[in-house]
Amino acid sequence: MAITALGASIFAGVGPVDSLIRGFVAYLVGLLGTQLWYVFFTIRVQRGEDKTSGDEATTSTT
Repeated sequence: MAITALGASIFAGVGPVDSLIRGFVAYLVGLLGTQLWYVFFTIRVQRGEDKTSGDEATTSTT
């Protein structure tokens, strides 16, 4: 996303400082979006896997 913002700024004829600011903002938005993705989706999947593997371990020992 940051590279796209930088490329669009260059093609639009925006100044170098503005281009870097746009790229940096896009980079920060990407970081925030990635963190939110992991919080809302990855943690739930891992919890489900832990419960499944615990159930299988109990089943195999009985």
